[in-house]
Amino acid sequence: MLYLGRLFITSANRGEGGALNTDSSAPKQPLPSLALPSPRFLPHHVRLFMSVSESHLCRTCDEPASRRCGGCLRVWRGKPIKTSYYLYRAALEDRMPDHAETLEDYGFERVLTNTDRSHLLGLYIGLFLYHRVHPRDVHNWRINGTLIKEIKAVYEKLPVDNRGGYYPWFLANQYVLDHSLPLPMTLDDSIQDVITRSWRFTGGSRAYSVPQIEEEISKLPLSRQICHELYHSLLFDNMSYPAPSLASWVRFGFCTCSNAHEESSLGVLYQRLIHRCTFDEFAGAFEAGELLKLMDFKGFKGHRHIAHMEEVLGSGSGPIKSVWYLKQLVEVPSDEEHFHLHPAVRVDYGFINCSNETEFEDLKALYKQVLDMPRVNPLELHEAAIRGKIFEFVTRFVKVKKNVVKQLQRLLRNPYPLSVV
Repeated sequence: MLYLGRLFITSANRGEGGALNTDSSAPKQPLPSLALPSPRFLPHHVRLFMSVSESHLCRTCDEPASRRCGGCLRVWRGKPIKTSYYLYRAALEDRMPDHAETLEDYGFERVLTNTDRSHLLGLYIGLFLYHRVHPRDVHNWRINGTLIKEIKAVYEKLPVDNRGGYYPWFLANQYVLDHSLPLPMTLDDSIQDVITRSWRFTGGSRAYSVPQIEEEISKLPLSRQICHELYHSLLFDNMSYPAPSLASWVRFGFCTCSNAHEESSLGVLYQRLIHRCTFDEFAGAFEAGELLKLMDFKGFKGHRHIAHMEEVLGSGSGPIKSVWYLKQLVEVPSDEEHFHLHPAVRVDYGFINCSNETEFEDLKALYKQVLDMPRVNPLELHEAAIRGKIFEFVTRFVKVKKNVVKQLQRLLRNPYPLSVV
């Protein structure tokens, strides 16, 4: 069976291969941007390696504090941030929340399409930014079981014509917050639907059932299977694109995007492209490393300005540098059941040196922190790896605690540079 995994990530919020060379009364300060590296708010795994200023530690538990007073700048006690504040931050930045508990608390896990997720986000944006509802109140509504009632009360203070488009959508889809209501369609139903639609879109027989479609796809070369995987993601709805756990996320250049906005833009580009060419044209261009030429020929030359995209797409279905699989690894949740780490990443970036799961997660979190920095070029990390200089590269961007220097040097060791015979 062709596993689709997480078919999509939202646009509002981003076997093949080979070796490395070939392949209080004072005002509260605003919450920190969740997208920017800040030692005070790093995940536990990253803090094992990085130094944190003592002035940013909680005076009670000696952990990095989640907030501090805007008046005296003293650090508050290290208590968890309520999920409504993560939701508020996402609304301010007009992006989908990426905090798992927030997604569950506020209904995002109960909608299947990115269009519906975007509508739900729009509802909360209106609540916070236009109706000036405080995140604390939203939290209390949820805890008290009155979230739906209070949202209605806020929006219905306005005339019907002034309530926008998201509130009517919410009234028609209250199942997102009311767990007593059934979901209109299960995830399995949605996946079977997109498999059928995608198969027919690519010219497949309309008489085939989903099992027959999956059997036919499994007989195809791997390069064609990956193309079908991409089509499944793109055709799921009009705002979808592959999740990082999928091979198509790497092979079609989403791994080169620096943020969710770029991933969304690339997804839109592919959605437009597949409507202007046949599946055979698309798959043939991918296999030959000529997707960029196909984009140009179909009139999209001015729409592909993502750094390093040409480096990945120019490889076609052949080997690419393992740094792109490293970038995939750091974007995939650790509990993703069907994700398999590319063998080259295990050797090239030191994961083979990890003696337990904790070290593996520590190293993964460190690489994510480095790769998320805007000034870090993934290809420079690749060059450092093939020269056996990963530690030196990483410590240009990360201040390492003295007591873990030797541990980190051990973890970042690899067999490079290779001896010249």
